[in-house]
Amino acid sequence: MHRCPACGVFFLVDPVARADQQALFYSTIEEAKYVRYFEPFRKAQYRQVLAGLKLPPGASHLDVGASYGWMVEVGRELGLDSLGVEPGEAPVHADVRDRVVHASLDEYAAVADRRFDLITIWHVLEHLPEPWRAVRQMRDLLNEGGCLAVAVPNANGRMYRLGLFMQRVLGSSALMNELWYFHNPNMHYFYYTPRALGILLNAAGLTQDARFTMEAFDWTTIYQRVDGAVPRRLLQSVGPLISSSRFTRRENLIALARR
Repeated sequence: MHRCPACGVFFLVDPVARADQQALFYSTIEEAKYVRYFEPFRKAQYRQVLAGLKLPPGASHLDVGASYGWMVEVGRELGLDSLGVEPGEAPVHADVRDRVVHASLDEYAAVADRRFDLITIWHVLEHLPEPWRAVRQMRDLLNEGGCLAVAVPNANGRMYRLGLFMQRVLGSSALMNELWYFHNPNMHYFYYTPRALGILLNAAGLTQDARFTMEAFDWTTIYQRVDGAVPRRLLQSVGPLISSSRFTRRENLIALARR
């Protein structure tokens, strides 16, 4: 991996894109545990962000990388006209199944016949080997004055900095491998600093309105993702303490930008 000296973004040198990346992702996780842990956590964050935008009822919304359709569900609950685009085959709830188009952003952008008041892309941009292309495509799908809401891992977060320290000083790449998803075909190609993300958005002709961070993990329930009685009991004990410490509060970087 390499670090840009100008903006601080971390990226893989010569990344190789795979057309089947997203489909492969679902074959590499324990899906039941993943859904049980992430669905309530992610939906709560989606509600917080979408409600904070104060969009009028019926505002048009596209979620890029819709996965299980959770963002589309939340958008509909809040009165938005929410759609999703997703290249993989994650099971989507029947209530929104007809609102998730199974296609890549490239494929969707080439044939789209409408524009949106809001586009969300939540922890997807870091998986794309050409993020500048994706951001330009999303800009073109926005109405004038429309909002793009982006969530990515934060290269200024404590976990990422801890991973760098372990690699450079302690000689262990275990945490960096986990953060970059090297064990997963749907790996991370980029880790953005707040500055780098702002530069990317501005280069696409978007104006950044706001930037903030959110928790990346629900430490009170993370034990559900762990096998083994001892590790589960340990996380049940220390998880609430980590949560109250807010140690990982800066790992999830959110930016709001307008066309």
